[in-house]
Amino acid sequence: MPRVLLILGASLLIGAVTAPDPGPPAWVEVDPNAIQNADQPMQIDVGGIPQGQVVTLQILQDCNSDHRPDLRGQGDCKNPLYVRNSSKAGVRNMVEDHLDFRALEKSGTSLPRNRALWLRASRPGSRQGVLTLFGLVDNPCTLWQATLEAFRLGACSQSGVPQALRRHRGPLGFEEKTFEVRRLDPAGDAPPVSIDG
Repeated sequence: MPRVLLILGASLLIGAVTAPDPGPPAWVEVDPNAIQNADQPMQIDVGGIPQGQVVTLQILQDCNSDHRPDLRGQGDCKNPLYVRNSSKAGVRNMVEDHLDFRALEKSGTSLPRNRALWLRASRPGSRQGVLTLFGLVDNPCTLWQATLEAFRLGACSQSGVPQALRRHRGPLGFEEKTFEVRRLDPAGDAPPVSIDG
């Protein structure tokens, strides 16, 4: 009898070890955009989720100043700042949910303001996830100054993006330039795509 239990235990262990990772969702988006108002709930859409499946939602911050989210905290820097499963399951290959920042504060969880934060969505049982950048900001320039080097010389406080481009890229002549567009993916390095004009 002990031999049968040993074989059964070994087969259960092998089955648990070889279970495939379901992989990450296809994408995650927040609405209205990366700049969130704490007084309004943030709409969350996660794509590529089978019917009836929930997703795990986490809010992360950068704990080591590398402009990327960290899955674990370091020292006084806590991560994740917030974690829960979606309140709704997948319908039509997508999960739709929302996050009420005021309700979160009333429950004792407050998120830092005017800092880059990331919403991470993952499937249950997966170590992979997709991220989107957002921030609870009073002044939109504050978030982008902390996140994008292009605004480092204070162009936000002057006349916005055209001024920033003039300071960092020379005169505006978009039709004569070729730009590299990169997908912002902290988990990987997407190849650049060249776009004329």
